[in-house]
Amino acid sequence: MSIIVVIYFVQLFGPWFTGAQFPTLCTTSEVLQSRECCPVPEGYSEPCGGSGRGRCDFIPPSNESDYQPHFSWLTDEERAEWPSVFFDQGCVCEYPFYGFDCSQCVFGLYGDECTEKRTLVRTNVETDEAARHKFLLYAQWMKGNVSEYSVMPINFSDMFDTDGLISSKFLQVSRYDFFIWSHHYACKEYIVDGNEFPYFGFAHQSAAFSPWHRTFLMLYERDVQRLTGDEDFTVPYWKWIGMEGCPICTAEMFGYGDEYGYLTDSVWTKDFEVVCCFCGNSDTCDPTDKRGGLYREYNPDVSLPTTTQLSMLMNMRDYDTAPYNGLSNCSFRNILGGTGDADTGYHNVVRGDPFMHGAVHFSLGGIMISVPCSPNDPIFWPLHSYTDMLFEMWYRFNNATIDFYPESGAAYGHNRYAYQVPLFPVRMNNESFINSVELGYTFDDIDDRGRTSDWDSFYDESTIAECYDYI
Repeated sequence: MSIIVVIYFVQLFGPWFTGAQFPTLCTTSEVLQSRECCPVPEGYSEPCGGSGRGRCDFIPPSNESDYQPHFSWLTDEERAEWPSVFFDQGCVCEYPFYGFDCSQCVFGLYGDECTEKRTLVRTNVETDEAARHKFLLYAQWMKGNVSEYSVMPINFSDMFDTDGLISSKFLQVSRYDFFIWSHHYACKEYIVDGNEFPYFGFAHQSAAFSPWHRTFLMLYERDVQRLTGDEDFTVPYWKWIGMEGCPICTAEMFGYGDEYGYLTDSVWTKDFEVVCCFCGNSDTCDPTDKRGGLYREYNPDVSLPTTTQLSMLMNMRDYDTAPYNGLSNCSFRNILGGTGDADTGYHNVVRGDPFMHGAVHFSLGGIMISVPCSPNDPIFWPLHSYTDMLFEMWYRFNNATIDFYPESGAAYGHNRYAYQVPLFPVRMNNESFINSVELGYTFDDIDDRGRTSDWDSFYDESTIAECYDYI
């Protein structure tokens, strides 16, 4: 079975490779100091494959400073100038080729010449036993295999030698821990003049929440496919709206915490060690610091999302609204993420109780409450697969286009053409704000209009958010 690899950023001349952090081939001192990451693919003699395949070229600078002059004080934040603090050049692949060396196919195309188009299908993790077992088995494999990428185990300011040159202090980690590290790195708080600036990060609390996590899921699926050779693998979704308790928190599925919260009853994840949960809110985590095991403490007092709230969510007219953060009212993104009130549409920062996706995190407790390191728990993935499904339902039902996404005014890294941190070389948010079919996947229970098989049982066109009464 051939290995699948995907693409996410296609421009006139083809795609920039999109992975998180850097290929290990590009983390030697020599390559880092050259500021050029353009490997020669196997079977070729030129960087990026040469004519007909790809070329080594300059990475376009982000235009974030054009939209965010008020964030000019982010002088201590390497993420604010991603990825130019590390590399100036990378591979630009000719369509339909892809990869950090242009040796693979763009997302959704397969075969030696990348001419076979396919659309993969995500299924329900509760009802599709085969998909669930495959997901959990592959998570074990991911935990036990080394990633082809290396990560930064210390803060950026500590990555330089005595001569002021960036040095090779990157570390290889397991494929699974690589994704934990990437999520943590994107979530850690801003550093402003040496001080922590809470609430934002580059993946939550602003416009990029949906496209960033969509990309993150696709990257995970692609890495599993590459490891296993299973071209049909997708992350199954957990339909958490309207649920009572946690029906997938059983020994046979995702485990249930013992008296101390540890998932010792799960044959799938009982041996998982936890990483990136032990550093400061603004520190880059060291993924070699591994402790204990997975723990989860279900909290029955958290109000879980309802089907009435789902109906209101589908009727939200705006993907996001100013000021494009936790204070946004009448914002689909803010409600889905959890800091918007799913009953009224107003922001929920003052009240503090999370809604939708955030409520599920809080109800699970344990590691899932610590958002930056929450991917340690495999339940994170089906939770977010359904979050992505809700985004897709809304997108199709509302006939959304890229014009729904803010071009400017959002938090740093969240505007339409901002680079998604820490993806390398680059990928912009707008590239994931499209119909999922264009990205090569769909869901088993959504039609072309975004409706599900149970749509008529919950949807009411009159369920309009209260916040719209004052606009």
